[in-house]
Amino acid sequence: RWSLDVAAERLATPELTAATIEITGGGAAADLDDPQKRRVDFTLSGGSRGLAFTDPALGTAVGGEATFSGSGRWTAGAPLAIDALKLATPTVEATFAGKVEDGRIEGRPVLKAASLAPFSGLAGRPLKGSADIAAEGTLTPLTGAFDLTLDGNAGDLSAGIAQLDGLLTGQTRLTGAIARHTDGLKFRALGVANPALTRPPDR
Repeated sequence: RWSLDVAAERLATPELTAATIEITGGGAAADLDDPQKRRVDFTLSGGSRGLAFTDPALGTAVGGEATFSGSGRWTAGAPLAIDALKLATPTVEATFAGKVEDGRIEGRPVLKAASLAPFSGLAGRPLKGSADIAAEGTLTPLTGAFDLTLDGNAGDLSAGIAQLDGLLTGQTRLTGAIARHTDGLKFRALGVANPALTRPPDR
């Protein structure tokens, strides 16, 4: 078996500082001497307090601290399997389950924010409301490409745009798919519905 226990204080980079960082983990490892049979499973948890960013908008969005936990496994010749991954800050909670292979992430991410107001600085607009969005599909971080099917809800959305805000009161349901490839951004079967507005999915 293997174990990990890391603790650091007063971490500083050009973009952020952290008062404390803690990471613990462990798991089983087998057949490490055989390249064809190597396998490792893991459970990790940790967090950071006293987070401060040089970008004040990012600092407000993160909320000053973060915790994470995760578990998964890897076997030679197979993708990295992530059984459960969770990241939480005072402003947002994100979870993921899926796999990683050849630089491509495939699975189901879920994002929940009880209030969108902390993200106003990043958006450049006064945001209000809440969001609970699930997606399923693929993401390639190195190229920025993705192909995701969306299913989520938002409550009392507002972005400081009078013509739009009046249409987004109450609960809004979002369904459909969005993809970004070399030929640009594409939407498929995108549907938006709430008490004031209904946009049926494209066919």
